[in-house]
Amino acid sequence: MAESTVASSQKTHCIVKEELRRVLREKAKQHSPEERRAASLKLCEVIRRDGIWKKANTILMFSPMAQEPDISCLLAEGLAAKKIVALPAWCADDAQYRALQVTNPQTDLAPGQFGIHEPGPHCAVLSLRQLDLILVPGVAFAKNGARLGRGKGFYDRLLARTTALKCGVAFDWQIIDNIPADSHDVLMDYLATPSETVAIGL
Repeated sequence: MAESTVASSQKTHCIVKEELRRVLREKAKQHSPEERRAASLKLCEVIRRDGIWKKANTILMFSPMAQEPDISCLLAEGLAAKKIVALPAWCADDAQYRALQVTNPQTDLAPGQFGIHEPGPHCAVLSLRQLDLILVPGVAFAKNGARLGRGKGFYDRLLARTTALKCGVAFDWQIIDNIPADSHDVLMDYLATPSETVAIGL
């Protein structure tokens, strides 16, 4: 494909993705905090029943933003089950996320670079090669494993550096039919919603 055609295709994808983000942000506003809390509890139950959670020893989770599923109960449960649990932490030195281990959520976490709770600098850095499972947030997901992020590409760069199973975590209303894929986009291996888990291409 000619370079100009590739550039045109990428520009088109960016426009479509930005419109999808706008639509999904509006859709999220239609669901109350109470509805999101109830759906988050169902989602956590779906995840904890699944084999990928039970088999995983080292898990990278995420601290949710206001309109994302709250899976914080799984952090405590993972620690109680003697799993190694980590959260992404922003590293300004190389402008990318690292996986930092959490052993005590009460003392290890504080608001980070983007206002999201992250492990502090005293927490151990885990090699991404250690991870068995990553629970991945997103604005939206498609059933083919495509993920719509927030548009900065930071999470995709982290995901590209590990062979761990990648499970997109979403409310049911965040699952859409199609998301344009670019060369740097990383597909999910699983999707988990309050209704189901879906294995993709495994």
